[in-house]
Amino acid sequence: MKTVEVCKKYGEVIVSCWDNDCPRLIKKLSKQVKVVKNKFFTPKGYNFQNISYHITTSLNGLRECKTQLAVKVRADEYFTDPSKLIKSIKQNKNKITVCNFLFRKGVILHPSDHILGGGKESLVSMFEESLKMVSKYKKNQRVKMTDLGIKESCAYKYLTAESTFCLSWLKVNNIDFLSDVVNMSEVQIEHYYRKMLKTYYCL
Repeated sequence: MKTVEVCKKYGEVIVSCWDNDCPRLIKKLSKQVKVVKNKFFTPKGYNFQNISYHITTSLNGLRECKTQLAVKVRADEYFTDPSKLIKSIKQNKNKITVCNFLFRKGVILHPSDHILGGGKESLVSMFEESLKMVSKYKKNQRVKMTDLGIKESCAYKYLTAESTFCLSWLKVNNIDFLSDVVNMSEVQIEHYYRKMLKTYYCL
């Protein structure tokens, strides 16, 4: 509820939740903002760190958004003053703005996914690409980054939500990161990644 109160000051708020979430809370929220109720399901495919749930609620919420720009946030976190974040999104409409909260340093392909802001259609495309990406893998599979051609020394061990979104966002921008770095050294990969961050992200 606190998240909703803060976000309402900056524009339309859409809450994307599950149909088995607290009925009392959903009813209360429905009186204040638009609520998208998603039918809860048991994932049949890749769901490391609940990524299938993350993609589903984020994508369906964004699809209901009527504005050109959008911000995806978590319901269990909020900023007391997100004005700088909003300003960055407006000034960098062709990039994704993220915060440095839980931004994993020392590894590539891991910008924070707690807050994502940018063009609505671009964000939708990113989540659709992410859905397509994880559909290749099985329910209880743990996809190692080394299986994708990324050295373990410079990346988190497994394919996380953060890495999935990052690779998908670059793909939306016609950057096939995994193919591009096939013959690069670890140092070259890290430099290339930093260049991609600077070009397609605002931190």
